[in-house]
This record gives sequence, structure tokens and C-alpha cells, in this order.
Amino acid sequence: MAEDWRHDNPAEAVRATLPRIVRGRVKHYKALDYNLVGQFITELRLRQVWPVTKLVYELLILTALRTGEIRGALWSEIDLEKAEWFIPRERMKAKADHRLPLTTRMLEILAKANDYATQGGTLVFTSQRGDQMLSDNTFRKLNQNMPHDIDVHGFRSTFRTWAQDAVVAAKARSDLFAKRRKLVEQSEAWCLG
Repeated sequence: MAEDWRHDNPAEAVRATLPRIVRGRVKHYKALDYNLVGQFITELRLRQVWPVTKLVYELLILTALRTGEIRGALWSEIDLEKAEWFIPRERMKAKADHRLPLTTRMLEILAKANDYATQGGTLVFTSQRGDQMLSDNTFRKLNQNMPHDIDVHGFRSTFRTWAQDAVVAAKARSDLFAKRRKLVEQSEAWCLG
């Protein structure tokens, strides 16, 4: 085209079939410095709020799950004997089954949550109104009066920063479940001081 040998641009046909890329600013959630996680959990436990709220938030931090995945936790997904939590693909953002090892503290949280659960209910974490899912605003409201300027979704980044490549490798291979368990236990020990 520059030499005037062609009058059409052959790349135009290719460009027309490709999806349009919209470049914009990526919104990053405000994450907590991983060195402050233990302090945050201590402060969280001292809050005067519905006990289930504190339990679900601490489990969210320890598991690095999304708020919807943890708020929608079902007792049928949890195997206390094996200390495992199996979340089916329908409830995961990535639309893939997820098996999570449960640590000692995670099992304690689940036992405490059971004290507040509706008799015969399906949800692990229930609102004060009974067997209803906690609102996503629960976390936002709790963060409002905390001394840290963070977003609950930022805890995934906090964990990621702490774990780095080990998490990527563990998630990428299903045969590394034992290593993932060890990683989660180490993370819990670190978070809880």
C-alpha cells in the first residue's frame, strides 16, 4: 500500500473478524499488606457484631475464596472426616470443581458456625434471619469501622502476594493436593501468628 502496489488493506478483513479490545483502567481491590493479616484477624475477632459475620470473614481470609463462594457454602459440600471442602463448578467463578483442604482452624470455624446454623438448614453461614445467605454487604459494613482501608476482595491478592508461584503450581496440577494442604496449613499458621 505504501508503494501503491495495492489499493486495499488485506488486514482489514482479519481485523473485522477479531473481537474488539477495549483498553481501560483495571480496578484493583484495596488489599491488606500480608504482614498485617494476623493483626487484622485479631481485630476482627474483637468486633461486636453477629458472630457468624466474624467467622465467615476469617474463613474467607484463610481460604482465599470469593465472597459468593464462601457465603453460599453448603454443609453437603464439606467432609469433616476428610477435612475437605468440595465446591462444585456451578458455584465457582472459573466454572471448575474446586477441592479445598480444611485446616484445624477452618474446622473450628465450621464447628462454631454450626452452633448458629438453622436446625436442618443447608447453609453453613446464615444471617440472623435464619437459613438465609449473608449479604455481600456484610463484609463492606464490617470493613467500614476497621482501621484498615481495604476491600474484602483484596484478600485474594494478599494471599496471592504471600504464596506467589506456589499457588499457581498447586492449582495447575490436581495431583498436588497434599502440597496444597501443606501450603494452606502454613498460610493459616502465618495468618494466626
